[in-house]
Amino acid sequence: MSEAEKGHPLRRGWTTGACATAAARAAFEALVSGAPPPDPVEIALP
Repeated sequence: MSEAEKGHPLRRGWTTGACATAAARAAFEALVSGAPPPDPVEIALP
């Protein structure tokens, strides 16, 4: 049973996973392009 089904509101905010994904994407783009890391970085969220 999900949190929403239990009557608890869903949490909001940045998770550790979202932050790690954004950092990895910025590092990858910097390594591939040779340019400084992009700021901001966009990631897909469910």
